[in-house]
Amino acid sequence: MKALKFLKELKESRDFDGNIEYKIDAAIKELEDIQSNINTSIEEIEYALAKPMYADVYLNNALRYLKGEQK
Repeated sequence: MKALKFLKELKESRDFDGNIEYKIDAAIKELEDIQSNINTSIEEIEYALAKPMYADVYLNNALRYLKGEQK
């Protein structure tokens, strides 16, 4: 994810005051969470394709992760 990479590089390359650094950290955390939800959703979709009889369960799990709803 380009935005995540950019924010991490920006944080490492500059000396910010605490408030800006806090905002960068919060943005990084949010993007990491989004990336994790996407990865988990991809896994759930792959499970649905591998086991069609349980597809509704896996696809609902994927949808929940993409909406940001954790287990």
